[in-house]
Amino acid sequence: MFDIFKPFKAKKKKPQNVKSDIEPIRYITIRGYTVGYFLKRSRRKTISFSVKPNGLEIKAPLFTRLNYIENCIVQKFDWIYVHLKKIEERKAYCQNALQERIIPYLGHEITFRVVPGQCESILKDNVLYLAYPKNKEVSEEGIRLALRKWYKSVAQIYLTNLIRDRLMKVVFPRYPFTQFRLSSAYKSRLGSCTTKGVVSISWKTLFLEESLIEYIVSHELAHLTEMNHSHRFWELVSQYCPNWQYCEKQLKTKGIVLQFLD
Repeated sequence: MFDIFKPFKAKKKKPQNVKSDIEPIRYITIRGYTVGYFLKRSRRKTISFSVKPNGLEIKAPLFTRLNYIENCIVQKFDWIYVHLKKIEERKAYCQNALQERIIPYLGHEITFRVVPGQCESILKDNVLYLAYPKNKEVSEEGIRLALRKWYKSVAQIYLTNLIRDRLMKVVFPRYPFTQFRLSSAYKSRLGSCTTKGVVSISWKTLFLEESLIEYIVSHELAHLTEMNHSHRFWELVSQYCPNWQYCEKQLKTKGIVLQFLD
């Protein structure tokens, strides 16, 4: 299982002289199930598979034969099918939530009402009165944008206060805290910390229970002292968040919720 709290690392730039071509979507039917896939050819030596919100993406060497690639798809079908079904479940969850006007907030479900012309969104008695442009037709995409804006504004305040409170427990950090940044990451990195003391937390953590958000923040603040996942690091996490193991297990079950509004 991958660790969703990897310390920040700068991505390597792709060499400019490497050619890469994405072909139009192709389809293959396996056991009565039609799979659409995008084929991306480049100067590489192996074939890789990844399932993304827009479907299956395959990366292959430039001159690999199509029938060989599709034989590989057949061999990997069980894995592909499971992950495509997860994508479908996540999309259905988001669509149903928006239609029923129910959204996740701090581990609970709250309802929302669209209010065209209102200056700012207001949460009152577990009902979010969502501000929406006055002269714009209400649409699903417009609602998504308005909800993202509200979540980010609330997350900025909520997480800033939480980090300020938790910093009181950090004693003699190796990398002094310098800045908090709100990020949009959710899958492979809900939080990150750099040697410059910059802590980033995803605004999507507001979908989770408060205990899990506290664990995410505690985890990243522990990296201010130990920029690794050594035994010493986990000792620090235990000091900041004694039930961290339970929180870690719970986070692995939140995939569908964390992809809300994608």
